[in-house]
Amino acid sequence: MQLSEFEWSAILAVFGIIGTLGGLAIALITFFLKRTMSNVDDHGKNIQTIKETFATKDDLEKTRAELRAGDKTEAHDKDINEIKRTYVTKGELKEIKGELRDDYKKLVDDVADIKENSVRKDDFHRAIADLARSVDKVYELLIKEKGGYGNGKQG
Repeated sequence: MQLSEFEWSAILAVFGIIGTLGGLAIALITFFLKRTMSNVDDHGKNIQTIKETFATKDDLEKTRAELRAGDKTEAHDKDINEIKRTYVTKGELKEIKGELRDDYKKLVDDVADIKENSVRKDDFHRAIADLARSVDKVYELLIKEKGGYGNGKQG
């Protein structure tokens, strides 16, 4: 059975639609799979943080036993002194944040200035190549005007 041109174009259109829908389906599946994997990674990091930050039941029991066993005033004094040494007031923290914010803004401005006022590597190479071609043309014109390489004339 011979198919007409219209029937062939209809068949090709249907295959095109099926291909497009298949591509969209794969894209959606990929998007959701990536998002799910990112969430799993984030949860893994959060679990690791919890493991590193919080005490286990064994740690709690050990600490209770140590507290029952004796006075830890000296250890507590060391901890208090360490806190006093590393403590930062809210005012100092706000001041540091302000300085960091100003430094960050300056860096952003500097990067924008560099992007605006500098030449990209590929543009530089293109300009040098154009310059080399121009120099070659001038050199060829000079050689033609002098009469060539081997004619015996001295400049």
